[in-house]
Amino acid sequence: MVTALLRLLASALHVALLLGAAPLLEGLRRWFAARLLGEAGPPPWQPWRDLARLARKQAVRGEGAGAVALAGPTVDFAASLAAAALVPGFAYGMAAAPAADLILFAGLLMLARVARALTAMEVGTAPGGIAAAAVMSRASLAEPALLLAIFALALAAGGSNIDAVATQPGPAATAPRALALVALALVAFAQTRRAEALSRELSGWPLALADGAAALRLTAVLSLIAALFLPWGITAADGLPLLWPAGVVLWGVKLALLTAGLAAAETLLVPPPLPRLLGVAAVLAWLAVVLFCAGQRAT
Repeated sequence: MVTALLRLLASALHVALLLGAAPLLEGLRRWFAARLLGEAGPPPWQPWRDLARLARKQAVRGEGAGAVALAGPTVDFAASLAAAALVPGFAYGMAAAPAADLILFAGLLMLARVARALTAMEVGTAPGGIAAAAVMSRASLAEPALLLAIFALALAAGGSNIDAVATQPGPAATAPRALALVALALVAFAQTRRAEALSRELSGWPLALADGAAALRLTAVLSLIAALFLPWGITAADGLPLLWPAGVVLWGVKLALLTAGLAAAETLLVPPPLPRLLGVAAVLAWLAVVLFCAGQRAT
């Protein structure tokens, strides 16, 4: 009974931290990118101000737009939050741990993409149609890369449960895992690209949900990278609650460092077009699978 209660409390705290940290990480990314360009940039908490301002505004739908234009952002936000909640942050073994499957994680992100595409098409304007096409074309490239990277990690761990993959014994630095890490980093980089045309077609609280969902998706992928490749400092959810604050601090530091690295790569490097970037991610993830299978066959 006590163990189940601790796991529920850890899960509730995890979700609350995700909701609070996701906009801050997006703001930190923008601020750090601006500083690298020699500009002052908005403060890291600016996304929270924008979300609060949008949430107070009335939603305005275009002529001919139906209920999907309002329900789509809600589904997008819920699916993105569910995907982020599956990934262990400061603790392992939370209430959602048995269902925390890498395949489910990818499926929830895909559900969020479909919700965004349907929302864009429901608006019924040319920019909305362009945004829907952009969302689905990006999905056709990002999802294979993500699934292949997940498949490589699941093969190495002997299962696709996120907690099991993150706590697997053996060396963490292997060639397949390194390739999967690079593939996931490229997918995270792709998450920073927004569908600006869709943002212009939404207003009020649906736009706040859409922007919040975008921040949650980036946080989900960065948390997955931190959990799988930087698992230090993560405590057990059913252990001593006094250790949770240290786990929360270390989780925040890891997310902040990954966000800063992402902003630096986005600012200092000249990235190739997004289709080519995601194509490279898919190839690297496929090589990770091949190298793991080759190593298993050799042994």
